[in-house]
Amino acid sequence: MIEPSSEVPPDPAGQARPDCVLPAGDVFLADGPTTAPAETRPAATTGATGRVEEGRPVPGLLESIAWIFGMLVIQFGVLILTIVLFLWYGVSRGDIDLSRSGPIELANQLQTTLKGELLTSLGVSQLATIAYGLLAIQWRIRPAGILRLGWRFPRLFHWLLVGLLMPPMWLLSSSLFNVVLKWMPWAADSLKGMTELIAGAPVWLSVLVIGMGPAVAEELLFRAFIGRGLVGRRGLIPGMVITSILFGLMHLHPVQALGVIPLGFALHFVYFTTRSFWAPMTLHFLNNSLSVLWVQLGAEGTRLDKLVEADSDLPLHILVVSIAMVASIALILWQTRVRYILSDGTAWNPGFVSSETPPAAAGAVAMRHRASSLVLAAGAISTLGFAAALWLFATGG
Repeated sequence: MIEPSSEVPPDPAGQARPDCVLPAGDVFLADGPTTAPAETRPAATTGATGRVEEGRPVPGLLESIAWIFGMLVIQFGVLILTIVLFLWYGVSRGDIDLSRSGPIELANQLQTTLKGELLTSLGVSQLATIAYGLLAIQWRIRPAGILRLGWRFPRLFHWLLVGLLMPPMWLLSSSLFNVVLKWMPWAADSLKGMTELIAGAPVWLSVLVIGMGPAVAEELLFRAFIGRGLVGRRGLIPGMVITSILFGLMHLHPVQALGVIPLGFALHFVYFTTRSFWAPMTLHFLNNSLSVLWVQLGAEGTRLDKLVEADSDLPLHILVVSIAMVASIALILWQTRVRYILSDGTAWNPGFVSSETPPAAAGAVAMRHRASSLVLAAGAISTLGFAAALWLFATGG
């Protein structure tokens, strides 16, 4: 039985329909990568203008790599340009004296000046990346690319699931970071620099630049754009895996590159099940912001910090309850995943597996299944178990 998120569409005869029953088979996983689900009707139109999208969904793998390379060029180019402007401003104000400073003194002046402005420069770079992602989507996904991302807010129940998913996912990602760091101890110093940068900046600026910036910029490029093409061409699971690997490689730092791959998969899974672009942005923002607040508000040095210390392993019982909580929430999300139902009771799709929103002309209504009582109970038990395990660990019990 599915639960409609708004008014149930009428049938062709104009009579009110009861709650529609979606096909029992898992049509999204059972079909080939580029074909429409067998038991659903392909969309007659895919954009707000009513035009039909021709050919395979974009981008493909090689084009995706090219867009990622372009993003890195934009980020580093804007970052360097912003730093140069800050240096010029420092010289014009007399904060940096190029004529009288020796090499060592000049290096110290540059380091002091740039350390205070580096986070701001990163913020400008993130803004440029957001503009780059929006332009890529609007140019390559036609018609009405940006409007098709899924701007419908998730239901309150899905908001709650996204919020609950973040703590165990963050803990597992941090633990994976530490495991990878043990394989690559030489990479630890570069990570310390970012920690010191965050610790020395205002909380609001760190949350804005490290939390919000990547949550918008990276979700636009990887979930809404690159993930759309790869999932549409290769199928749900292979497409999400490839997108997540590319998402990891984009971070360049070897520890981060390997550590964020599971997070990338979770972000795309949340996007697909909720059919709302706000959901992965929220999860990404909460994940990054928790890392910032962990450093800024003094969680480091506490007993809880031993869970994510580089030289310590995650206790087995906390590892188990974290995995159980992530798995149970993922199962609830899958059971309650949103589909757009047409007036004849079939599920709308643009001709390939996608998270996008149908055009208004299609008359599709967002609906979701109800989760089974057993799965809800498993989610509640695993969540309570996770909270109890953290509480006992924090209090030394």
